[in-house]
Amino acid sequence: MPTTSNHRAAFRRFRSNAEKATLAVARDVAAQMAESLVIKTPVDTTRAEANWVAALNTIPQEFDEARRNSGGTRLNLNKAIGIAKRMKLGDVFVMANSTQYIFFLEHGSSQQAPAGFRDLTAAMFHRMVERAAKRRLQS
Repeated sequence: MPTTSNHRAAFRRFRSNAEKATLAVARDVAAQMAESLVIKTPVDTTRAEANWVAALNTIPQEFDEARRNSGGTRLNLNKAIGIAKRMKLGDVFVMANSTQYIFFLEHGSSQQAPAGFRDLTAAMFHRMVERAAKRRLQS
């Protein structure tokens, strides 16, 4: 009987550690995705950059025509990273941008990002996961 309880305790510890590591990787990747999207977005008026909105488990619909990134890119990123840090297992991290011309920016209308920014970020996803997992294993 004591052997069984030792196994149960070991499995509980394993599960707890695996959940913590998984959540840390998910939060790290969400923050990296947010950073990539915001930083890669072409900047002219800063309207497109300023209207990236992060949320958990929902698609944010907010858009402010007058919103500009007067506080700099970091201000926008800090909000998104704060939301990423609140993730729980099972949550979905969403970055959305309702700027009317965001589709055109993504598809090459800007000389600053002729290859887009969303598709480039999506293509980097697997590498972001690998790096985050590797960092987690090393800590």
